[in-house]
Amino acid sequence: MEKHANILYMQSPCDDNAGHFAYIKDLSRLVSSQINKKEHKKYFCDRCLHYFSSSEKLQSNTTDCEKKQCAIRLPSEDDKWLEFKNHTNKERLPFVIYTDLECVLWRTEPAEKEDASYTYQQHEIFSIGYYVRSLYDDVLSVYRFRCGEDCVAFVRQLEDLAHQVKILLFGECPYKNVVERTVGGIS
Repeated sequence: MEKHANILYMQSPCDDNAGHFAYIKDLSRLVSSQINKKEHKKYFCDRCLHYFSSSEKLQSNTTDCEKKQCAIRLPSEDDKWLEFKNHTNKERLPFVIYTDLECVLWRTEPAEKEDASYTYQQHEIFSIGYYVRSLYDDVLSVYRFRCGEDCVAFVRQLEDLAHQVKILLFGECPYKNVVERTVGGIS
């Protein structure tokens, strides 16, 4: 394989027409954290971007990979846009829940020992809320919020809401009475 270099293009967040290229010295260090949690090093093939657990497996792939042509199939000019066309097949959702969580971000003190990584900020929840939008009846649409750190109560409210919606959509469980009779009848 002839000599090549891996580069990364970073686009400016302020200007779509501006950006710059950066040299990737070690592709494994750049991409490994997206694949595993720093447990073991991954070895990447520069040509096909497959990764391997050992350099021997990478070397065996490299000999096979160099024999094959890279196949890049781009869509034709007519097929370059992907769009949803079957609007009649869309399902309307009977209930939608929008939720929001507000936090304060506090700085924390670094750990005693000089670790390479440490927690330097901590989120503290101060309010959480949700809005239920019903397609059936606007009376069922409701906004609820909670201030403070009690997220367990919020989760319980969502569980209760899920149970109520299930009953509205499907009715009572037909097996509930059977289960109660069966379990209640066993001594």
